[in-house]
Amino acid sequence: MILGFTGTRWGTNEAQEEILKRLIRQYMPDNALHGGCQGSDIRFAQLCREINPKCLIERYPGPIGDPFQGSFKDDIIHPNEKHLARNRLIVRRADVMIGTPYEYEEPSDNRAGGTWWTIRYARKVHKEIIVIMRNGTIVQNTDLAIALF
Repeated sequence: MILGFTGTRWGTNEAQEEILKRLIRQYMPDNALHGGCQGSDIRFAQLCREINPKCLIERYPGPIGDPFQGSFKDDIIHPNEKHLARNRLIVRRADVMIGTPYEYEEPSDNRAGGTWWTIRYARKVHKEIIVIMRNGTIVQNTDLAIALF
């Protein structure tokens, strides 16, 4: 199974990370897709490698010269793309998406950052997505997410 990820460059907090670990253990992905941004993307890649060493970690990097690219030894690095194009590729390839936004609730402004853009895009194309808010709640429950608790 292919697990996609979107998250903030400010990183996950303890509550988000605990649920993220549970989800990675439950899905045990064959492939994990991320954008390579410092913070949450890199932490997701690290957790996938720790929990499932056989998982292929795939980076979809942003534009060349992106100052927010983090450091991780990915198994596959795809060609550089503009951020939103890259995020669409991740969503399209993933069987399931996980999002860990910085905010405690979904912003009403449609111009919110890339994490929320990607979450909304996944919803628009009817991709299964699990959003883990900063307080550890899951705002868009799926049968799989509910089964965790």
